[in-house]
Amino acid sequence: MAKADPGNREYVLELAKFCKNLSDLLRRLGNDDLAKQRSQQALDLLDALALPAPSLGIEQADAYNLRGRLLQGPDPRAAVVAYGEALQAFEKIWKSGPIRFSPLFHERYNYLLLSLAGLARESRDATVHALVMRAVTGYLELADKSLASGATADARLVLENVSALLPELTESDRVGVAKPYRTLQDTLSSRK
Repeated sequence: MAKADPGNREYVLELAKFCKNLSDLLRRLGNDDLAKQRSQQALDLLDALALPAPSLGIEQADAYNLRGRLLQGPDPRAAVVAYGEALQAFEKIWKSGPIRFSPLFHERYNYLLLSLAGLARESRDATVHALVMRAVTGYLELADKSLASGATADARLVLENVSALLPELTESDRVGVAKPYRTLQDTLSSRK
């Protein structure tokens, strides 16, 4: 029933409870591997239920991005924390399903990427550059997942956004994302 109507939160909750109970039974029967799998399935289902509505998640991430921009000049460390919260909110959205295919998701994520690139140009802090790398490489990985699910247009949008971002990145950050970027570029070129 949860597969037939994935938007029905009651069905998903019941499935999560079933997986949790099955995991406990499998553990008692000594089948630890299957017990771990069912336990993880229960956690994944519950994590998805605990997420805010996808559109609200985008707004939350965007609000953290704005906060980072506001703090960037007066308090760079607090800006990094806010940008990290924005990225974390977007990463949760990635797991929530089809909202990641929406143009609004890509537009707002692109704003975050540009904000991070701006901060990275002003800072030599390794934490900042690690955050930039996590944001860009994660976005490229999302494109790979989109391709795997047949969403070529979504992957092309990621490539377009990262292409526009590259000139904004520092040289070292550009070098860091060059390989996954070229791989995505080559994959999309071969699918024309």
